[in-house]
Amino acid sequence: EVYIEKIFTPQTSTLHIPININVPLLEEKINQHFKDLIYEDNNINDDSLMVKAWKERDFKVSYINNVLNYEIPVKIWVKKRFKLGFTHTDQEIEGSVHLKFSTTINFSKNWEIITHTSITDYEWINNPILKFGFVSIPIKGIVDVLIKNNKDFIQNTIDKTIRETLPINDYITTIWEKVQDPIPLSFEGMNAWIKATPQALYSTPILGDKGNISTTIGIKCLMELYMGKSPEVKEKQQSLPQLKMYSTTDESFNINILADIPYEVIDTIAKSTLLGDTLEAGKKSVVIDSLEIFGQNEKIVIGVGVKGFINGMVYLQGTPYYEPNTSSIRLKDVEYELDTRNIFANLANLFYKKGLTRMIEENLVIPIEEYLNLAKEMGSSE
Repeated sequence: EVYIEKIFTPQTSTLHIPININVPLLEEKINQHFKDLIYEDNNINDDSLMVKAWKERDFKVSYINNVLNYEIPVKIWVKKRFKLGFTHTDQEIEGSVHLKFSTTINFSKNWEIITHTSITDYEWINNPILKFGFVSIPIKGIVDVLIKNNKDFIQNTIDKTIRETLPINDYITTIWEKVQDPIPLSFEGMNAWIKATPQALYSTPILGDKGNISTTIGIKCLMELYMGKSPEVKEKQQSLPQLKMYSTTDESFNINILADIPYEVIDTIAKSTLLGDTLEAGKKSVVIDSLEIFGQNEKIVIGVGVKGFINGMVYLQGTPYYEPNTSSIRLKDVEYELDTRNIFANLANLFYKKGLTRMIEENLVIPIEEYLNLAKEMGSSE
């Protein structure tokens, strides 16, 4: 037994993972964070003002030109303290305002969501009026200042809600780790595995379309198909690589077939197809009684145990090759080993005539077509 270590260098493939964020669902999450009372300042002693703000209706969220836009109807109540010499009087103000905010969404280099919310405009639905005795005085300017001074609360709450609703880093970390687990395939009692080794990670720009915020994550990896035992997975890559931004997805996709077929699999196939067969020449015959298979450099050696006209082991060797028409691995150039030919020289013609070599070439077939088809189906599925 002599084995040569083969260095296999597969081509890189890209797995595409679309991420779609439903804007109405995001709108629902934001509204859940904003209850009826969204702001309250009960301390009138610091600035002579008490302020309360209520959400009059649910926020409306849209995604236009890659920006989240909000329309927020808010009812405002203000108590203003006026000093009158040695005393003071507190007066109440009410009004309704339509606030407009916008949020940009991006990724950080560490795949965290970065949001920036800002107020873009606001318009009064009911102008605030101060009722002082029998006189009503519009003091819209005071409340305008209040809105500007307290807008950070709403902006920060929106940003926090989006980041909590969209833990993209957690999702991608899970995908990055799961993609490294071999995927089992099986066919007629034989096992195969698709193994992915990730190399790089990227994202396309975040876009909005038809009520969705969408992007595509690309994982560049080596895709390999193993036959036999589950391939060894070295220590998983836990940390995500830094973000790379691509304008479009890389459409290349290759599954590299690494025909790592254990000799026990070949041995099982050989025994099921050859064991018990009879070779005859005139009145003389032998029955194939046992088989053993091992490697010798570039060749496969087959030890054939026979009973009958002669009892013993006949050793042959052949060169394995891939047959594309049948998607199988076969042997060619099967011939007797030199030592065997010397020992059984008087029987060489018998075995050659009755086609022991041809029998092995025709019947020792390792089918991999089903594995290839399964790999293709997995590669083309969305």
